[in-house]
Amino acid sequence: MNDVHLYQNYSPDFNAQYLLTGSWGADGRNVDPDIVLDTDSRTAGLDTFNGLNPNGNWTLFVADLNQNGRASVVSWGLNVSASIPEPATALLFGLGGMGAWMLRRNKAKSKEELDF
Repeated sequence: MNDVHLYQNYSPDFNAQYLLTGSWGADGRNVDPDIVLDTDSRTAGLDTFNGLNPNGNWTLFVADLNQNGRASVVSWGLNVSASIPEPATALLFGLGGMGAWMLRRNKAKSKEELDF
């Protein structure tokens, strides 16, 4: 997904009110918008949220630094997808758990036999 910070480089689409439309990615730079440079590293990507619980409050930060313009966010969205383990992975975990249970059971039986 293209970076909204550089939207002018991607042949952007505008609606009838000349509002920027389309899907845009996060800028990914953890830098004050007043001093950000194109060369600043992008270390704050959304991939840092991978594996975390998506429930809770989210904050969207938008900075419009154009003094002569007027900008607003009309809508935004977030797609959250769940990662479901492959059947083979689930099977291996199941077999491992079953093996551990059987080992524990056999140890318990062996201990009972020794107690007699």
